[in-house]
Amino acid sequence: MDKAVFVRFWKKFATMIDNGVPLVATLTTLREEQGTTTLGSALETIIVDLKAGVRFSDCLQKHPTIFGRDIIQITRGGESAGRLDEVAKVISERLEEGVLTEPSEAAAAAMTSKEDDEKEEKDDASKDIVKRFNDVLKQAVAENASDIHLEALLEEPATSIGRIRFRLDGVLEEKMRVPGDVLRAMISRLKIMSALDVGQERLPQDGRIKIQINDEKVDMRVCVGPSVFGESACIRILRRNTFEKILSSSELVFPEKELRDELFEAARAPYGLFIASGPTGCGKTTTLYSLLARQNAKKCKIVTVEDPVEVILPDVHQVQIKPAIGLDFAPTLRHFLRMDPDIIFCAEIRDVETAVLLMKIAMTGHLVFTQLHSTDAISTVSRLLDIGLEPYLLAEVLTGIVNQRLIRRLCPSCRKPSPDHLVRLKELAAQEIPDDAVVYEAVGCDECGHTGYKGRRAIYEFLKMTPELRQVLRTNPSPVELEELAEKINFKRMFDNALPVILSGETSLIEVMRVCTYSKRSARGKTI
Repeated sequence: MDKAVFVRFWKKFATMIDNGVPLVATLTTLREEQGTTTLGSALETIIVDLKAGVRFSDCLQKHPTIFGRDIIQITRGGESAGRLDEVAKVISERLEEGVLTEPSEAAAAAMTSKEDDEKEEKDDASKDIVKRFNDVLKQAVAENASDIHLEALLEEPATSIGRIRFRLDGVLEEKMRVPGDVLRAMISRLKIMSALDVGQERLPQDGRIKIQINDEKVDMRVCVGPSVFGESACIRILRRNTFEKILSSSELVFPEKELRDELFEAARAPYGLFIASGPTGCGKTTTLYSLLARQNAKKCKIVTVEDPVEVILPDVHQVQIKPAIGLDFAPTLRHFLRMDPDIIFCAEIRDVETAVLLMKIAMTGHLVFTQLHSTDAISTVSRLLDIGLEPYLLAEVLTGIVNQRLIRRLCPSCRKPSPDHLVRLKELAAQEIPDDAVVYEAVGCDECGHTGYKGRRAIYEFLKMTPELRQVLRTNPSPVELEELAEKINFKRMFDNALPVILSGETSLIEVMRVCTYSKRSARGKTI
């Protein structure tokens, strides 16, 4: 091969990788430049292997007559450090200096004969990695996991391993441990599937996968990033069939009719600001999607600003923000106002500018849905006032605040009555609990994976705006004054709404106490 051509190849390779071009895209461009040459044919094979999850250095090793042992060893070292751009520069410089020996046919033949068995084993290993990773995805879907965590760890004595965990019903459970090289190969396979840069190991990357598992369409949101012991990844599983089923049935999202009717009434207001609050992962997006799905999108203009877009809604204009190019929440919302919208959904209030803008949008006759991280409905009002929203404007536009948590359902096959939990519930409850009531606790069996729980549901508290509450809001009340008002208007808190769920045997007192915070007093004056 012409030495000058080889040097130019590595220089262009270094430049493109340094500019952030993904590895496969870089090699595809360079392969088109090489045409039908020996290097071009080799690059074509390398691209196919990379897409199958094979590491770049292992791909080069399959072509010893072109790249040679020195280049392969240098590449392998730079690949482990995540610095392919610098490695390529070094290779081009050393080729020009004549430091790297060009592989001869004889040397290549010797290398090939010596490493044939090793390459065959690696080919088999690559196929095995694809199968093992697919098996992990299938197992996660079969067990109804919401997330898959691929984590790099270090064990004594300095042994690299990988841990794979599933989030089942909101709780992480370890499923298996694999050698460190297997985890790295799995993450490389994950990058290929989600169209990420295989050679980039220093910076976080986000992607998406759309696959079909057992005749079911599944969306997966991928996040890969560096850690002290190597790259780790998280995969959020979004099952289209399940989500469509949830959105089509309001009873699945809001089981209690009284709460459902109040929420729907607030969500059908001609204009105003409706807020879903709670911690991360409590189902706020599902709640707001469910309310949006019940709007007549064919008769009105619905626009959303999200990060990321979780699920595609029919007849809805959805936008995913990209801060890197200036497409952030506030600029996108201002642009939407020129698109004649009726309903606007902003995925999250992240700063004062967005909060003020949403309030102004609601004041101009639009119905606005958004999310805020807070511990309960009352503290949500305090947060909005603390970040600088004008009390008199907030009192005019706020239509309601729903705060929620996700709780695990008891496994009906193994739950058992607990007299001790009934005694504790009588101490905590604001209402009288009958002596013959039954409170269940978790046990664990094969049916539920020995956790005692199977499935989840939401519990809520809903702060409905009343004339009395609006009047108090105009006076810029303190958190203490808001708490006193909540007691005065008999505001039903989340724990009170969870009582029927506990008494029906659907969940346990321990589970409700796990997700609820108690800084308030019940109606009987007891501190919870």
